[in-house]
Amino acid sequence: MKKGLCPINCRLTLSKRKKHFATGIFINPKNWNSKKQLVEPPEPDAELINTQLSLIKTKLSQAFLFLQVKGSDFTVDDIYKQFKGETPKKEFDGELWINMHRNKTKRIHKVPLLPKAKEVKDKYEDDTNEYVFPSISNAHFNGYLKEIADVTGLGFLDPSYSQKDLCKHCIAF
Repeated sequence: MKKGLCPINCRLTLSKRKKHFATGIFINPKNWNSKKQLVEPPEPDAELINTQLSLIKTKLSQAFLFLQVKGSDFTVDDIYKQFKGETPKKEFDGELWINMHRNKTKRIHKVPLLPKAKEVKDKYEDDTNEYVFPSISNAHFNGYLKEIADVTGLGFLDPSYSQKDLCKHCIAF
């Protein structure tokens, strides 16, 4: 417990199998209503925290429904991975690809899992880790693209130069 605060954790259950994960939200346990599964005043930002919890619940429901509609068998871990938005999957070529869901553009980017990345995945993948590869924010993604631009000699990228244009330019080399 940090400064008298406790973390709010989620538990997914499917076919008697459970998956626990942290929400990253901390509250005073005295302000938690366990029957309503909500934070109540006088908790600072109670409304904001309840909205965040509602969004998590909605995204989990969408992940579950998506997997259900797909028609194949799935586990509680599959729901969690779908909820997080990045899961390596075998594609048309039989190789693993990472499907990245971009929140800003609502698009899916598919990236092949290269041999070195497969080695890292195989080495560090286990049941205790939620992820082998970190989730990348837009700011970090753009930072990596700028680094690629510097290394390839493209130099400074103006804001109108899109990620897609940069990738096309790099592939052309």
